[in-house]
Amino acid sequence: MKKHTFLTGLLRWIVAGIFIFSGFVKAVDPWGTAIKFGEYFNTFGMGWLSGAEYTFSILLSASEMLLGFCLLFRIREKSVTTLLTILLGFFTLLTFVLALWNPVADCGCFGDFVKLTNWQTFFKNVILLFTVVLWRTAWKQPFRQHNRYASTVEWSMIFFFGLLSSGIGLYSLRHLPPIDFLPFRIGVNIPSQLEGYGNDTQT
Repeated sequence: MKKHTFLTGLLRWIVAGIFIFSGFVKAVDPWGTAIKFGEYFNTFGMGWLSGAEYTFSILLSASEMLLGFCLLFRIREKSVTTLLTILLGFFTLLTFVLALWNPVADCGCFGDFVKLTNWQTFFKNVILLFTVVLWRTAWKQPFRQHNRYASTVEWSMIFFFGLLSSGIGLYSLRHLPPIDFLPFRIGVNIPSQLEGYGNDTQT
């Protein structure tokens, strides 16, 4: 039982960390994430959503970070792991389609910090689907009676993490991001970066 509990906790920490990191790198580059949403809308014939890219950008990054924080601190664990399983199931199917036909070269799941091919992203999502194990484990645990104080604390934490997650994206949208992963960020030698791009193009 102790071994199972340790493995479950380790999986929870890993998945929570990945979701927080994935949401954060999107949040500090809301413009790039919005451009990626525009590519998806054009690829799948959803041009009627044009103009809503920035809204989806903020919502996606904030949702990923919020779910990651809730999973990390075991806030509403049953509901959160169920939402994560549904979300990962959707993105696994989406990345499988992208991997087969390659209409969009980069899924943008880790922004400009890490570039993954569509197949790499697909297998990453398959591995993350192990969150269903977390969900089943949480579901089999005895039901805990939530008193009013515990519920107030949990909802207060959800509100705080939601505010923090969306605030990072909104701040980065209106100002310079607190951490910039773009290749032409402030302080970078642009001529040397352009030389690197030229070499990549030639190869």
